[in-house]
Amino acid sequence: MARWAVAHGDLLPAIDHACRSGDPDLVVDLVGRWGLALVLGGSGQALARLLRRTPLEVRSEPAVALVAAAGALDAEDVAAADDALAPVPPAAAPRADPALAATVALQRAHLLGTTAAELEVLEGTDAGASGRPELDLLATAGRGLARLKLGRLDAAEADLRRAAAGTAAAGYDQLALHCLAALAGVAASRDDAPEMGSRAAAALAFTAARGWERSPRCAFAHVIAGSAAYQRLDTPTARRHARAVVDLLDGTVEPSLRFAGLVLESALAFDAGEEPPARYRQVQRGWPAGDVGLPPVLVAHAGLEQQRMALALGEPAWTHEAVDRVEQRLGAGGELQYLRASLEAHRGRVPAARRLLADVCDGAVPAEAGRTVVEALVLDAVLADDSGDADAAHRRLTRALASAEGRQTVRYLTLAGRPVQELLIRDAGRFGRQEAFAAQVLRAFPRAPAAQGSRLTERERAILVELPSLRTAEEIAERQFVSVNTVKTHIRAIYRKLGVGSRRDALAAARARGLL
Repeated sequence: MARWAVAHGDLLPAIDHACRSGDPDLVVDLVGRWGLALVLGGSGQALARLLRRTPLEVRSEPAVALVAAAGALDAEDVAAADDALAPVPPAAAPRADPALAATVALQRAHLLGTTAAELEVLEGTDAGASGRPELDLLATAGRGLARLKLGRLDAAEADLRRAAAGTAAAGYDQLALHCLAALAGVAASRDDAPEMGSRAAAALAFTAARGWERSPRCAFAHVIAGSAAYQRLDTPTARRHARAVVDLLDGTVEPSLRFAGLVLESALAFDAGEEPPARYRQVQRGWPAGDVGLPPVLVAHAGLEQQRMALALGEPAWTHEAVDRVEQRLGAGGELQYLRASLEAHRGRVPAARRLLADVCDGAVPAEAGRTVVEALVLDAVLADDSGDADAAHRRLTRALASAEGRQTVRYLTLAGRPVQELLIRDAGRFGRQEAFAAQVLRAFPRAPAAQGSRLTERERAILVELPSLRTAEEIAERQFVSVNTVKTHIRAIYRKLGVGSRRDALAAARARGLL
C-alpha cells in the first residue's frame, strides 16, 4: 500500500502506511527519499507528528530524526525538534549525514537567534552543493539568512536569489516566500527604502495570491514594508504594516524579527503621542539577550530610536543604556560616536559634539546604517549654524540631502525639527541637484517656522529637553550645573519664544514644531 501511494504521488499517506505496516526499513527508506520534499512542500509539521508515533528503533535512525526535526522547525517548534533528535546520540547525526545535520542545526539556531557557530559548521560541509535538491535548497536559504544576520550582505543576497529561483522552479512556495522576505531584509540592511518597499511588496503579493495573508510567515515582509514606509514618512502605511506584525507574531518566533517589529510599532506610537514613556520602556526592555545575534543595521536603528525617545522625554541619563547596547553589539563605530555626539549636543557642549560628529560625517568612522550618517550630517549642520558658520551648515545639509535622496529617507532629515526647517527655507535655491528633494523634505514639516530671531539657543534647547520630566527648576539646575536663576531665565525665554505661558503649553508647542 505504501509503495502504491508513492507511485501515485501521495507521499505523506505512503509514509503513514509504512509506519502502520511495521516495516521499519521501509519507513527509513521513504523518509530518507521523500521526507525533505514533504517539509518543503508544507507538510513538515504533519510529518513530524506522524514520525513521533513510530517505534524507537525507527526514531533512532539519524535520517528519520533529522527529517522529523526539520519538519518541526519549519513550524517553529524547537521543543518538538529537540524531542525528535533526542533518541540519536549527539555525534551520530553529524557522522551519518553531515550536510543535513548542519542544515537542521542552523535552522534551530536561527529560531533561537544564534547562528554564527552553526553557519561555520555548515560552510564546512557540502550543504548547498550536495546534489540532493531539497537539502541544497533548504541549506542555501538557511545560509543566506544567517549571512544576512551577520551583515555579509552580498553573500546573503547571492544565496537567497539562488534559493528563490530553485524553490520557484520546484513549486516550494513556503520556502520561496521565506527567500523573498529575506531579500527584502537585505535591502533593509542596506538602508535602501525604495528597494525595501518593492521587495516587501513582491513578497506580500506572493502571499496574497496564495491566500496566506494571515500566516505568520508574512510578518517579516510586513516589518520591512512598514519600515520603508516609516522612513519615507508614510505614517498610515507604516502603522498598517506594524499592526499586521503585532497580529501575526504570536507564539515562538525568531528574536530579531520580533524585536524589529517591536521597534517599529513603538516608534510609531511614540511619535503619535501614545504613552511615550511606555513606548520607550518597550524598546528598552525588548532587546534580546546578549548571545542572540541581531543584524547590525537593526542594532543601529534600535539604538538611535531608544536614544531619541529618551531625549524627547527629557531623560538624557536614560541614553546611556542605548549607548551601552550599541557598544556591546557593534563596538566603536559610527553609531556609537553619533550617539555620544547627540548627547553632548543636548547638554550644550557644541565643540565636543562636533568633534565626535566630524569622523562620522566624513566617513573616517564607518556606520552600519545610512540613517546614522544622515542624522550626523544634519546635527552637525544645525550645530555649525548655531555657531555662526552658515557655509559649513549649508555644506553639511547638502550632503545630508544627497545621502538621503537615493534612499528616500525623508524622516531622518526631519528629526532635528525646526532648525533644519529654517535652514531649508534660508538656503532654498542653493541645493543644486538636491533642490527638488530639499523642497520635498520641507513640505514634510507641518508648518513654517517663526522668525529667525525666535530660535532657541543651545542652552535653552538643553533646558527644554528637561521639561517633559516635570523636574523642578532646582533639580534642572543641579543636572545642568547652573544656578536656579539661570534656569528660570532660560525657561522664561523659552516661553516667550514659543509664545506660551506654561510648561504644559511649552511642551505642546515644542512638539508641534519638532523641537522635542
